[in-house]
Amino acid sequence: FDWAFPETARTLALRGADVVCHPSNLVLDHCQRVMLARSLENSVYSVTANRIGEERREHGSLRFTGQSQIVGPRGELLHAAGPDREELQVAEIDLSLARNKKLTPRNHLVRDRRPEFYC
Repeated sequence: FDWAFPETARTLALRGADVVCHPSNLVLDHCQRVMLARSLENSVYSVTANRIGEERREHGSLRFTGQSQIVGPRGELLHAAGPDREELQVAEIDLSLARNKKLTPRNHLVRDRRPEFYC
């Protein structure tokens, strides 16, 4: 459920995280797409490890969406698994890309923040 709160990824990035690991039990189709935005808005890699299959419970069942993924710091999808089978993927990453917080030569994700105007 952490994907729904942008503050989680931002706090990790501000504390120096280069990679956000996102172990998940995702059941909604759009959750993985949100992690592309979290990576982009914080210039971090994100790795979502999601469940597959179905879990039966007393009040119904849950179907997990699978689609584990690795996302780069510019929001690019580096790898996406399928929705219904276990898979292992290894990716080589360049941490210097995550440590570069410049969106453009004039826009910096950390230095340009203005928390004094936050509610």
